Amino acid sequence: MRPQQTLQRRFFRLAALGALASTLACQPSPAQGQASPVPAAEPIRGMIGVGTWTTQAEFKDIKVTRASLKPGSAPETLFASDFSKGLTGWKANSTWKMTRGKWEVVDGALRQTSSEEDARALVGDPNWSDYTLSLKARKISGNEGFLIIFGSPGDDTKSWWNIGGFNNTVSTLEMPGVVVPEVPGKVETGRWHDLRVELRGTDIRCYFDGALLHDTKRIRDAAERNARIQQILSSPGFRLLNAEEQSQLRTLFSRPVYLGRAAVATFGAMPGSGTFSRLNPLQQWMVIRKVGCNRLTWQAGEGFDDIAPDRKQAIVNAMDEAVMLYNSLGIFDHHLTANNSPGIPTADGNINGQIRFGGQFNNRAALHEIGHCLGIGQHEKWGQLMVDGVWTGPNAKALLAELDGAGAVLHGDKMHFWPYGLNQDSEASPENNRRHVRMVAALRRDMGIHSFQQKLFTIAVPSGAYRLTPRHAPGKALAVQGNNPDNGAFLVIWDANGQDAQKFLLDLQDDATYRIRTALPGNRAVELPNGETNNGTQIQLWDDNGNPSQRWYLIPLDDTWFKIAPKSNINRSMDVDNLGTENGTFAQIWDYQENLNQQWKLTPVAPTPQ
Repeated sequence: MRPQQTLQRRFFRLAALGALASTLACQPSPAQGQASPVPAAEPIRGMIGVGTWTTQAEFKDIKVTRASLKPGSAPETLFASDFSKGLTGWKANSTWKMTRGKWEVVDGALRQTSSEEDARALVGDPNWSDYTLSLKARKISGNEGFLIIFGSPGDDTKSWWNIGGFNNTVSTLEMPGVVVPEVPGKVETGRWHDLRVELRGTDIRCYFDGALLHDTKRIRDAAERNARIQQILSSPGFRLLNAEEQSQLRTLFSRPVYLGRAAVATFGAMPGSGTFSRLNPLQQWMVIRKVGCNRLTWQAGEGFDDIAPDRKQAIVNAMDEAVMLYNSLGIFDHHLTANNSPGIPTADGNINGQIRFGGQFNNRAALHEIGHCLGIGQHEKWGQLMVDGVWTGPNAKALLAELDGAGAVLHGDKMHFWPYGLNQDSEASPENNRRHVRMVAALRRDMGIHSFQQKLFTIAVPSGAYRLTPRHAPGKALAVQGNNPDNGAFLVIWDANGQDAQKFLLDLQDDATYRIRTALPGNRAVELPNGETNNGTQIQLWDDNGNPSQRWYLIPLDDTWFKIAPKSNINRSMDVDNLGTENGTFAQIWDYQENLNQQWKLTPVAPTPQ
């Protein structure tokens, strides 16, 4: 594979439009929405520039244009680099402003050769807006990629597209009022890349070698947040939600949130206004459901009016990062209030959503205290399930076994659990923080707290032949009972053996559901008998007839596991009866409760010739 293909396939997945391929759902069906006009927000304004971080790179063909005010006229050129004259361009406002780094012109390109952090070269007018920045960039050596600066006030504020950032692992946007999903990948050394940033009002679109990588909108203040909300409420896609979903979204949007990174990240899957308005209603519906599942929110409480700026920023950062991590790993419908309480020795959290930060106010403390707000040590069933210092609930036990092995024991007391309880700063790490959130979700399931919304579907799974493995019994596979290919044969689990009875053909349909058929002779479809979706309905084979009872959503739970939901009731899931692990245990439909017997791994297998 050529380097460019490798880079674009690994790095430049379409971040904003890729959100349209996977969506989150609360509960399904149609009704109506409403909204009122919102005045246009102040556009993104600022200078442009280039930069590096512990990296050597060079840049050329830097050009800034914007649409002409005269209809039918060519775009107006605001700036075009001319390095034949050194670092001075051809207009009065085109003198380059260098901040850190060693900058020089070599072979018609602007080159930065030091290993300093945050080396920048700026040019232009702080009042520029609604422009397109295009350029070529090439990495020479170093740890990262490029910084493409736009909308800069001309000071040290971060306002850039970070390509190959964080040790050359991701692309992202870093600027006030913008949070986008990081796109994994790396920048090659020695290749010129075509880069383009388009600013239209507060919309931002970033292209790498012609591929759209980021499509988003700034949310800098309450007015800009309200503009995002009103665009959702007035959209045709909102009208595809049922009345309950519409009410849930309005409640979520009405919360008095602290307008930090977590509040902005709620809309991270939503493309810019221009792109969103051009989506069809179903595509808008997909995006809106994903927005609506970021249901853990927070606001500032007592003590924030009289607080040292450094301490306030530390608490804000801790809460924003913690809330974002919880929202990225599950659905936790709760509103939190963070209070500045310097008289508290450490910190504490209550199930009513109140958190008090005293002597401890870092990210680990925020993650830990949010756990208490979500029921850890606070829910009435905590003491019933924590017996003699050992947790007895099946979901958390199964998750710990998955993480630490079959003999692992989840310990605890009246308020805490371990491992992964983040009870001390020494326990915190990126992976342990993720495991903490996953464990909180499992403990909540054991306590019967199911205030989650549900993911709907993805089109990320290619059509093909697969083995389906239940998460609670990794040595088993979904199978046709008795290798029977006929109508009415039930599905069960059995020791994985690679036989045709354990191979299933998945075919993506036009409505983003899947037809699932057995690889046994006749290729009959997996269905719910007579379209029944009652709890306990056993799943069977039947002649492929295209009915909704033979169509299924594949719903990603993480990078490996899926919920398999019937099209006729996405709130239920393919389920192994009573968490059974014996050969012959029936597969059935049951309310989805995030249990491990409702989660399936799809492993590609060789199809059987017919």
